[in-house]
Amino acid sequence: MTDSDAERKAGKPGFSEKQAKDFLSVVLGSLPEVIFTLDDHFRFVFVNQAVESLLGYHVDELLGQSFTRFFADAAEANEWLDHTVAHLQRREMQSGRLALKRRDGQRMTVGFAAGRSRDPDVNHFRLVGTLHDISGELEAERVLTLRNRSLATLSRITALVAEGGELRPLLEKLLLIFMQTLDLRAAAIYVAAKDQQSAVLAAHRGMPRAITDQYPTASFARPWVSKLLVRTEPIRLAAVPDLDPRVAALLREHRVENMFATPIRNKGRTSGVLLFVPVRAWSTDDNALLEAVDVQLGVAIENARLLEEIRESQAKYSTVVERANDGIMISQDNVFRFVNKRLADMLGYAVSEMIGMDITRAMPPEDRAEMIRHYEARITGKIPKEVYPGRLMMKDGRSLEVEFNAISSEYDGRPASMSFVRDIAERTRMEREIMAEKETAQFFNDVLTHDVNNFIHTILGSAELLEDPAIVATEQDRRHYFDTLKKTARRCAELIDHVRELMSIRRLEPSMFVPVPLRPAIQEAVDIVRDLSRETPFSAQVEAADNQFVLGSQLLRQVFINLVSNAVRHNSKSEKWVHIAVADNPACAGWRITVEDNGDGIPAAAKAKLYQRFARFSKKEGLGLGLSIVKALVDVMSGTIEVEDRMPGQPPEGTRVIVCFPRA
Repeated sequence: MTDSDAERKAGKPGFSEKQAKDFLSVVLGSLPEVIFTLDDHFRFVFVNQAVESLLGYHVDELLGQSFTRFFADAAEANEWLDHTVAHLQRREMQSGRLALKRRDGQRMTVGFAAGRSRDPDVNHFRLVGTLHDISGELEAERVLTLRNRSLATLSRITALVAEGGELRPLLEKLLLIFMQTLDLRAAAIYVAAKDQQSAVLAAHRGMPRAITDQYPTASFARPWVSKLLVRTEPIRLAAVPDLDPRVAALLREHRVENMFATPIRNKGRTSGVLLFVPVRAWSTDDNALLEAVDVQLGVAIENARLLEEIRESQAKYSTVVERANDGIMISQDNVFRFVNKRLADMLGYAVSEMIGMDITRAMPPEDRAEMIRHYEARITGKIPKEVYPGRLMMKDGRSLEVEFNAISSEYDGRPASMSFVRDIAERTRMEREIMAEKETAQFFNDVLTHDVNNFIHTILGSAELLEDPAIVATEQDRRHYFDTLKKTARRCAELIDHVRELMSIRRLEPSMFVPVPLRPAIQEAVDIVRDLSRETPFSAQVEAADNQFVLGSQLLRQVFINLVSNAVRHNSKSEKWVHIAVADNPACAGWRITVEDNGDGIPAAAKAKLYQRFARFSKKEGLGLGLSIVKALVDVMSGTIEVEDRMPGQPPEGTRVIVCFPRA
């Protein structure tokens, strides 16, 4: 009698051995986990019915079979055996995940746990383990992985969008990240034009070249495109209503019938269109990421458009500022915050040198206090706008005459001074030229209306007197009036010649100059004066060589004609002489010509106005134009002229005129 029988006879509750086995079979069979035992050869000794629902096997076909039949690959099976043996030897529990093969051949990942047990009846070890369905865990992990991948993708895309840059390179980078994340075979981005009537292909990867070449732009006016633009979710391009047959044919020809299209929007405005060809089936999870990416693409396109507009505005502003004829500067905290190239060029600096430079460095020391007063009045707002002349100091220390048109302004949100600076040196030069023209016109007017007119009246009067027998009674009287007539006519002709010379000099330009030999020019001048002064003999000595040339005009001889003529005319001595010598002048790399005489000299007070027109320094006859002609010619030929006593401090002993010309 067994213990159970005895217990039943004694009235104690309990199961018979058969009842216990049946009960255990029912309990194990109702569990969702697969429970199994393996012998020391890893063959099934027991397995519950849950294996049928989990892996599709019947209990009977597994008993006596090796657990490794669940593995699709022999290498995987051997690896599992090695790990399991190692754990059993250390009497450790083993758990984890196994990728097993179902009876229908499909692979399935399940949870696995196993440990070692000792069979009390048989002296060998067996493996007791469980398999359970972890599809819920895997799905949760998959969702979490997709979420993390989406967040990482959006983080990378957002960072790139925030960084900005040129639109096309930026879209290429965004497209690459998008394709890697969503496993796309090809993708393209069309960016809407400013007029919202079309889109231009801005970036693409993997797209058939025939499509990108044939459709570099897409018109929003096409019916099928307009229907696409109202979509809120991606749609297969081939399924778009009224799709252009040529587009459909291209999709079939290049095997991209599964190409999707979705509009890119930003704040309700269509920024472009995204085309993509997925490798795998498109899912709702993919749509969520696509929607987020669309937003970032729209932001990138809009930012790039705004940046382009800003750059265009800056370019227009820069063009106006940099091409301005006036210098422009903004000063703040006593330093230059901005200068345009025109101002830098005016002062001889580079723009980079002036930015941050103390403004007083551009102020002449003698003008500094007054200029600072103007500057502070604008900074404080006391005088918000003013126009006044002034000077700026150039880099080389020279002063530049300018006109300031200055206003109070702001720079970086703080008070500043903005000035438009006009170089008035040219205007001043032109004003001087105009004044000179007025003086010349007045001079010619005086010559014609006064001197020539007086000469003509004298000539006419002398002629009338010659015809009056009552006045011209003798030959001596006739000779007197006839000589007066001739002398007056000669002086009139001389005056007209001088005026003609001055007009010729005004038209001279350095480009008209040629090498002129000094010796012939000086000798010819002496000969001309000798012919004109036959009644006033003089001696002349010329010391010049044949190889001495200056760059000038044939009018050069007029310099020496006037100098020799003055030397003879203003000499009351009975023996008159003129000495002319040409020598090397190392100081100016030219020739030094001295004209000396033993005449009456020039008083010290008269030397200051020698070159003025009509200036006379003696009681001798003369028009007062000779030295003004000499000075004009010397200036135009880049020469210099000095007048001094031949013997210092003794004007009556004669005059020395020193003329220097650059050598040819």
